Formats: sequence, structure tokens, C-alpha cells
Amino acid sequence: LAAYPHDPRQLTTAVAMADLEAVRVALGHGAIDLMGGSYGTRAAMVYARAYPSSVRRVVLDGVAPVDMALPGSFSSGLAMNVASKLRREAISFT
Repeated sequence: LAAYPHDPRQLTTAVAMADLEAVRVALGHGAIDLMGGSYGTRAAMVYARAYPSSVRRVVLDGVAPVDMALPGSFSSGLAMNVASKLRREAISFT
């Protein structure tokens, strides 16, 4: 990471949502509508929690809870889904 030109501590959802709020303010927009799917649900929840007066409506589809470790949960979740699918397929062919 020493050779990486950016500070990885600044690559967080909270920092990205602060940037979104700065853009909203700079553009002069009032409260905004948020729509998030998968990871976007986490971003929308973090933004709404940090800037509640800047949010008019929120739609969440396929929620990624804010306490779920990313990307670590992807590999275990994927493995469980593949194993489950394989078991179902094996059962349907017997």
C-alpha cells in the first residue's frame, strides 16, 4: 500500500457519502430521493443516517446490512449459495 498514491483510509462509504452531500449542496438541490440496490442500499442507509434532512425518500432493494463485512462476506455467501444449488440440482436428478 505504500506505493498506492491515495490514502486507503479515505476509501469508505462514509467518505463517499460526504462527497455526495457536498455535490448536492454545490448543485443547490434540496432533499433528494435515494434508490439503492445491493451495496447501494448500504450507501443509501449511511447517507440517510448522516444527512437525514437531505433525504426525501429512500428505496432499498436487496439490502446489504451496514454491519455486514464487505467483501469478506461475499466469498462465504457465494460458497453457501453454490453448495445449496448443487444439492438442489443433485436431488432433482435422482
